[in-house]
Amino acid sequence: MEIAQLINQIIPPSDWQHREGFTNMHIIDQLSYSERLLVESLLMEKLIEKKSADTLIVETLAYMKSTKSLPVLNNLLITSPDNFVKLIIATSIFKISLDYAMVDIAIDLFLTFNDKYQKIPAFVYLKSFNDNKTDAFIKKYINDPDYLISYNAKRHLGLN
Repeated sequence: MEIAQLINQIIPPSDWQHREGFTNMHIIDQLSYSERLLVESLLMEKLIEKKSADTLIVETLAYMKSTKSLPVLNNLLITSPDNFVKLIIATSIFKISLDYAMVDIAIDLFLTFNDKYQKIPAFVYLKSFNDNKTDAFIKKYINDPDYLISYNAKRHLGLN
């Protein structure tokens, strides 16, 4: 398979039609070592070219445990104007490097969210740290007056 086709399979167009429910893990898992290296480089190039964070690329690099991408991801963490995207980047950096500074950054980013429709999906990213500090932080929301926030905080902590 041509590399451009492979990249297009791994990173489809960024619209709802192509990405809703999409996962590329099975494709990444089937790559040979040399293909992984090439894909890793091309995905980093895409992030650098765009000068913005395509979160699917960011999360794919995290799934690949791409230590080579850390400088690019750290730069995006600084330059991205969107705090929700920054949360995804911080989570991805943590998954690659276990840099515990990302825990505090993620919590600080969560605190900037005023809308429940940002907070609810953000619990997924906080929980992915699998850390006592983020669990304690999420626990603060289990009695939130907004049912959806409370419900999702409980759900991500495994409470019924």
